[in-house]
Amino acid sequence: MQEQTAIPSSLDGADNGLLAQLPRDLMGRLGDAFEKVLLPAGGLLATSGQPVRTVYFPIDSVLSLVHTDVDGTTIQVGMIGREGMLGIGACLNGTHGAGALVLAGGHAYRLSARLLVDAFRADATLREVLLVYASVLLSQAWQIAMCNRHHPPERQLCTLMLLVLDRSPAAELVMTHDLIARLLGVRRETVSQAAMRIQEKGYVRYSRGHIRVLDRAGLERQACGCYVRLRVLATNFSR
Repeated sequence: MQEQTAIPSSLDGADNGLLAQLPRDLMGRLGDAFEKVLLPAGGLLATSGQPVRTVYFPIDSVLSLVHTDVDGTTIQVGMIGREGMLGIGACLNGTHGAGALVLAGGHAYRLSARLLVDAFRADATLREVLLVYASVLLSQAWQIAMCNRHHPPERQLCTLMLLVLDRSPAAELVMTHDLIARLLGVRRETVSQAAMRIQEKGYVRYSRGHIRVLDRAGLERQACGCYVRLRVLATNFSR
């Protein structure tokens, strides 16, 4: 896994939608155990089937949940930003259900999975919040599966970019065609063709893996209906 930089900082639960829903007394007990870290883009945080030892609560970073098949092909099955957390499996079966990589670099709070599990067993509010979030991730995976099966790559790419933009303060996305192909489960050539059509419409400017959005409204018009459904899932949970 790529090295993470620890940053001296006090915990501010309002930085993360899931933490903001937890009782103050619980946050007070766990507060000193949280560590703010800088997650570099492209870093691998989890491998499917491996024990969960550390959980992450993104602040302005964006994480992608990726499933890898036996033949090595990959596809994105979820996305996590400041609304949620990585490592929910710690409180379920103890393992990661999917791999996780840092899609957009930024900050997150890091916590020992053991401490989270102990709190999960002792605190009813935490159990309720985490079980609801597990349901959100499951619904997200179902919607993404529908999108991958029925919608053309151009619309999927617009949806992907918008979902990252919703979770990241950056005006520019850093995603190569190879990475996008891995996330969408398509060939690199398919991504290149889709990106070219989106750029020709004036919605983005693409250069060497850097994507600057010029017309967000245009992207939203081009995206499939899955974008709105996935956005609502995240925003409703973190309210």
